[in-house]
Amino acid sequence: MALRRAGGILAQAFKAAYEYIGILMLSNFVWFLVAFLPLLLVTMLPFPHPVFLLAGILGTVVLFGPATAGIHTVIFRLASREEATLKHFYDGFRRHFGKAFLLTLVMGLILGILVADLAFSIYHTNTWIRLLSGIWVYFILFWGVVVQFVFPFLIQQDAGLLTILKRSSLVAMDNILVSLILTLVNGVVLIVSVLLAAPILLFATGLTAFVQHFALLELLKKYEQEQQGENEIENGQGM
Repeated sequence: MALRRAGGILAQAFKAAYEYIGILMLSNFVWFLVAFLPLLLVTMLPFPHPVFLLAGILGTVVLFGPATAGIHTVIFRLASREEATLKHFYDGFRRHFGKAFLLTLVMGLILGILVADLAFSIYHTNTWIRLLSGIWVYFILFWGVVVQFVFPFLIQQDAGLLTILKRSSLVAMDNILVSLILTLVNGVVLIVSVLLAAPILLFATGLTAFVQHFALLELLKKYEQEQQGENEIENGQGM
């Protein structure tokens, strides 16, 4: 069942990516330029000063989240069969700037803590603590699954920071097999894209965003049906 649902979601995502390949490539290219512009400018200097390099890294950290919100805005409109242009990229970038930046910061911070805990466990002198390293591997993998739903929730529902993280975690836990399959596929796409260089510039972020948005739209149907059923029961009792 989980494999079939994941396959259906992937089929929708790859089909939509093919249908809207032009705007996908364009928005992905703009995402790359905006997100990494400070770092790109620094690398163009003949002899970049460490201060400039640090400024470039910090600038990229600030812009990465809002740029990702921009491309997710475009991709969600395409997934909803609505018209999408670069204006919608700018709208998403501007509207979600602060929240997207904070979400990216929190996601990176949590991942950093988990990786640090894993490293601490692996290199600890106590054998029992080293054996517990697998727990941190599990948490890192689960966090990778949760992250898949963060930007889709931001764009589709524009909820608060904690609400987005909470809902992303709950959806991931309640649909763990489907979510895990989609996360692994997106992971493979990103790894291959980075190795080949060009896809990360033109395809990767847009394609993975398609998978994430179609996944959330599909998985939320279950809760909408449950809510509808509860409402019908309440209405029946009221009568």
